[in-house]
Amino acid sequence: MTTSAPPRRTTGRVEERAGLLAAGLRRYRLGPDCGVVVFMTDLGEETEVSVRAAQLLGNGALVVGIPEADSAVAEAAADIVRRRPRVVFACPRGTAALRAARSPALIVGDGPGVLWARAIELIEAQAASTGRAER
Repeated sequence: MTTSAPPRRTTGRVEERAGLLAAGLRRYRLGPDCGVVVFMTDLGEETEVSVRAAQLLGNGALVVGIPEADSAVAEAAADIVRRRPRVVFACPRGTAALRAARSPALIVGDGPGVLWARAIELIEAQAASTGRAER
């Protein structure tokens, strides 16, 4: 299992997206100390948004890069399940591995059967533009 440091940079775009995502996740009663893991193949912007959203919720985030070997992915997912986070931001490959490991965590990402991160961002942006944001 590989882990990485916190995000490399916080751009205006990352900050805006993370703020929208954090606001939407608060609607699911997520806040400080809920336990957050970021489990993604590409440790780029999506990871940065996820980590920053966790910070805005009052959490640190364990960032786990997805290894190439399928057996290592399964092992990393099992390790995440043992940590018992309430939230895991995951790419489709991470989501599949977490499901196979029977993770009870709320999985946030972009794929079937997960809480869609981009949809949350869009809903919150719409609410903010119409003055209906619940912050």
